[in-house]
Parts: sequence; C-alpha cells; structure tokens
Amino acid sequence: MAVTILGDESRSATVTVDEKSTPWRLLIVDETESFHRFIQLALTDYALDGRSVEIKHSVSTDQAREALEREGDFHCLMLNVTMETYHAGVQLIDFLRSDLENAKTRAILVSGHSSMISCHNTLFRYDISAHLRKSLIDDELLQSSVFSALRAYQKIEEHDRDLRDLKTAQEQSHRLACYNTVSSLPNHESLLKHAEELCEMVDACKEVGSLSLILINLNRFRDVNNVFGYRIGNEILRDIGGRLIANLYGVELVAHVGGDQYAVLSNANPVSGKTDDLIDKISMLIAAPVSCKGTNISVSSTIGVARYPDDAESVPDLLIAAQQALGKAKISDGINHLTYDQELANAITKRSHIAFALQNVIEKQEFCLHYQPQYRLSDGALTGVEALIRWQRDDGRFVSPAEFIPIAERTGQILEIGQWVFLEAFAFHKRCQRADMPVFRLAVNVSAKQLNAPNFVENLSLALLQTGIGAEQIELEITESSLVSDLDHTVEILHQLRDRGFQIAIDDFGTGQSSLSYLHKFPIDRLKIDRSFLAPILKESDESPIAKLLVNLSKDLGIEVIAEGVETPIQKAYLTDIGCDEVQGYHLDHPMTEEDFIRKFSVHSIISSKLQLPFTATNTISLAPPIPIV
Repeated sequence: MAVTILGDESRSATVTVDEKSTPWRLLIVDETESFHRFIQLALTDYALDGRSVEIKHSVSTDQAREALEREGDFHCLMLNVTMETYHAGVQLIDFLRSDLENAKTRAILVSGHSSMISCHNTLFRYDISAHLRKSLIDDELLQSSVFSALRAYQKIEEHDRDLRDLKTAQEQSHRLACYNTVSSLPNHESLLKHAEELCEMVDACKEVGSLSLILINLNRFRDVNNVFGYRIGNEILRDIGGRLIANLYGVELVAHVGGDQYAVLSNANPVSGKTDDLIDKISMLIAAPVSCKGTNISVSSTIGVARYPDDAESVPDLLIAAQQALGKAKISDGINHLTYDQELANAITKRSHIAFALQNVIEKQEFCLHYQPQYRLSDGALTGVEALIRWQRDDGRFVSPAEFIPIAERTGQILEIGQWVFLEAFAFHKRCQRADMPVFRLAVNVSAKQLNAPNFVENLSLALLQTGIGAEQIELEITESSLVSDLDHTVEILHQLRDRGFQIAIDDFGTGQSSLSYLHKFPIDRLKIDRSFLAPILKESDESPIAKLLVNLSKDLGIEVIAEGVETPIQKAYLTDIGCDEVQGYHLDHPMTEEDFIRKFSVHSIISSKLQLPFTATNTISLAPPIPIV
C-alpha cells in the first residue's frame, strides 16, 4: 500500500507502509519551501513501531488553522515561531490548546532567533515537546525530536485509555454494587443512600411528615426454589418486583434488598393512614399467583415497618427497627405485618449504652491498640504498621469497632478517641525506635469528623511534640468518602499536613463514586485498595480488573499502592503480578499487641530465631531502608 505525503498540490512523495499500520500524521507549518523539502526528505523513510509518517504542509498559520479544524487528528505539529508576525506560531499553539481544546497533539517549535530559545514560560504553558534552532537542525536532531514527540503522544494515549477503562469498570462496578442482579431493582446499598436523602428532607421540611421503611419478606421461598428450581424462583422474584414497581404509585423507592426480601420507602403524613393502605396493597400484589410453565405458584409475605423520625434517629437505626419488626412478625401467629414498637426498642437501647460507656472508656483504660504490619511485595520488607483500636470492657467482653466507631462519630466522641489514638500510637512508635526496631512508617486512621474538626492539624502536631517523633514517620489514612465531602477544605487541610511532613494515604480507594475526577487535586502518597476488590480472586486464573486499573492509574500519577485484606497466597501473587507495591492482611500477619510486635520484629529476635516470613525464597525478613522525609 502506498501513502501520499501531502503538501502543496503540485508536489508529493510516497513511502511504503504496512497494510495493517496507521501512519503517524504530522503537520508542518513554515513559510519557506526549502524547509518543507528538508522535512519531507528527512522523514521519507522514517518509521516508529512499524508506522511511517504522513505529512501535511502548511505555508501560513491561516492554512494551518483550517487543517487543524478540518483534520484535528494530527499526532505532531511542527511550526515556525515567527511566521506572519513575531508570535504567529505561539498564537497557533494557543488556538490548538485553548480553542480546539487539544492537549494531546505534540508540538515542536522551530525558530531562527536564539532569543526565542529561552521562552521557558511559553514552553511550559503550551506543553511544547521541543524548541529547535532552525540553523542547527539536521536529520538526526529532527528524527530524535519527532521520535520523542510521538513517544509522548503514545504515553498520553495510554494514560487516557487507562482512565477510560477505569471509568467503564467503575460504572460496571457501580451497577453491580447498586442494583440486584436478579430483578434489576435497586439493592440494599441504594436503599440506604436514598433513605439518607429522604431523611434529610424530613428534617428540613416538617410538612413532609415521616418516612416509612417497609421491609417485605417472602415466606418459605426456599421451598419454592427447592421444588421448582432456582430459575423458576428467579422468574418469580422478577415478576414480584415488576408488580411492585408498576402498581405502587407515589412511593419513593422499591428495592430488592436480598434473595427473598424487598423494601419500600414512602413519605406519609403520620395521621393519613396511607402506610396501612400501602401495606395491604403490597400483601395483595405479592399474593397474586405467578404462572410458570402452566403452574400457578402463590407466595405470601411478612412485613415489618418503621418510621423516621418516630422510631429511629438515623437510617441505620431505621433499618434495624424495621428488621426487628419483621422478625417479630415472622414468629407471631396470625400476623403478617408489624410496626416497630417500644418492645423492639431494647436493641436500640443497647447502642445507647455503648454511647454512654464511651464517655468513660479512656479514663477506665479499656481501649488498646493492636498493630498490623505492612510489607513491600518486591522483597518482603516491613515498610509500615497500621494502628487499629480495640475495646475490651471491664467484664472482659470485646466491643467491635464496627459497633462503637459509628456511634462515636455520630456523638462526636470520635474526636477525643482519635486524639488518644494519636498519642498512644506515636508513643508506641517512639518505644520501637528506642528498642532498635526496623524503621517503618506508622499508619493511623482519620475519620471525616476529625479531618473537619477545628484545630485538627494543630492537635496532631501537638501529639507529635508530646511523643517526640517526626511527622515524616506518620501516614494518615483518610477514607475516600471523606475527601469529597468538602473538596476545597479537604485540599487545604491535606496541603497543611503535607507541608508539616505527614504522608497521606486514601483508605478503601475505589469504593467511592466521585473521587476519581478529583484525584489529581489531592497531595497524596499512597492509595489503599479496598479488600472488596480482592474477594473475586479465589484461584490462579481469577482477576480483579478494578484493582489492576487502580495500580496502573497510580503508577501514571506517581502514587504508591497498598492492598489491604490479603488473605490468600493467590491474592498476594496476583498483586505482585500487576505491580502493587505493598500489602497487608491475615495471610501475612494478624493485628497484634505491642508486646507481640516487638517480640517478632526486634532485631535480636530476627537474628536469633531466623524469623520466617512468606515472601522470599529463603523466607527471611527484610528490613526496609530509612523512610525519606516527604
């Protein structure tokens, strides 16, 4: 196949191009015919990655503008700085970058004036790949400059492709995360999000009345699956979901929250009786027979109802109240629906007791910290340790962080608890230094409430001063959702922290829906891939596309990546293959007490016991080099 090198209509040349190749497209802009001939001859036999060049010539900036508007897919633009006017070339670049919004096409400036070579601001502002002195250009310099420009174009294309792939994967992940795969109705996560929004409306406008959460359970649906099979069972689930959507007028949401469980959100005035009518209608819709292969199959339902703000002060409590009402209805003879009442409030009372107990937990010294090591995948070096809070009551019972942390955040007690964690964790790090331990960074979790609290940076710095360690040794783990709650404020706080030397990590990255477009705004050192993206990796042939894309994107941005929740050697091997930097999880180490940590990682213990770790061929621990000051 022959490709014509385009220029003035009276002249052309050809180069041979492989049938399957797409040529590189160059636009040369210069007012001298001799320069065009030189470029054409110098690049006639030029090829990069098996792709030759296709050249179009313009002898004026007006002609070049027309070409850029009409055929905008040029890979490289080479132009004289001084054409019709002294700055004509720069104005053409401004047109390309600003008017056409083309940031991909690479630009090479050519000038006959030595003074133009020093225009660094122009080169930076318009992303110029090279600026050449015309009198010094020979074949070698020209070809190397074009080579560098086209390589840069390839890198931009690869980065854009990674972003597109990641966006597509996130959209697919969002669909899977927010909708039930059987019925295509909104799922449990969507129900919670929608309920939060509706509760805010109720709080803002009392005329709205209350929000009713109606949980619906299909009775003995397991028997349907056992008798007719799961395919018929799924058809029935889809049919019931369709009936509810089509016939429940005026409700806020119909969701499929579990295998045999649906939910309805409805705004209703508490004195209207609308909720009772709605419950009756739901029961009748579900009871109507479903015809499958000539057989009519009927199912009944049990319903639990709770209202906001009458029965609960938050969406999680509202869901619990409705579940408790549903549970009691299921074990009550002759009752197919039940509304939350005082008897069911006992479970909520338990959480109130936790909130009360939190007020004295620090004074009673019931909190302690456990530490989970983080390792570098390339050599097994201990690079970091995450501090994790634990609560053991005076009767010996442990209270899960999943129970008390949300309560502490809601009551504001997380601020005092967080400051205690800083002091205790920093003191632990100092004790490790004095014990001649390996150098490692200390990761501490920071909640959104802490990040937005007044004097947060000052209080954090005070904890450093009190314990005598440097900020460069501390990594602050901030959840992805916390970052975008108040973008401008968050960026300001993170810059303050970085200026003081702290390292910043985004925890549970990839689970949010909005932070990807803001990622470049945050001064971060490390992304922490959420454990949920490793769950699909059960055997050697399994993959996690999102984890892979997050690693690639992080590499493009110059950010390190650590994966949490690594529980199997297969997961660790996969993370190694895709280029993840660090890992932590039960496969490597469980969280441990300070005593166990020091016993395991002290230099004396390593040497004397030849500690075995699941990394290198010899299974020996590697000590990380000192962590550089950020």
